[in-house]
Amino acid sequence: CVEIPKDSVGFITGYRGESLRRIEEQSGSFLFTNGADGTDRSKEEETLLIFSHDVYNRKKAKRIISEKIEDHKDMRSRGGGGGGGGGGRY
Repeated sequence: CVEIPKDSVGFITGYRGESLRRIEEQSGSFLFTNGADGTDRSKEEETLLIFSHDVYNRKKAKRIISEKIEDHKDMRSRGGGGGGGGGGRY
């Protein structure tokens, strides 16, 4: 599993989960969030669960997700990077 900062969850999952599905295809794994309903506001992160029979696939998914989290941090530090991801702007 990977802990995702709350403000990066939308960026990682994308519009209707499209980004998450893309990561699944790239890594050969199955991904989903832990289903937290957002009522625990004290938690700063959400858990993303990674499933695959192959440890290599799980590591690949974790690496892709970690890179996307870093990309989102970089975008936010430059003043961009909304939370929704996917779908295009206009």
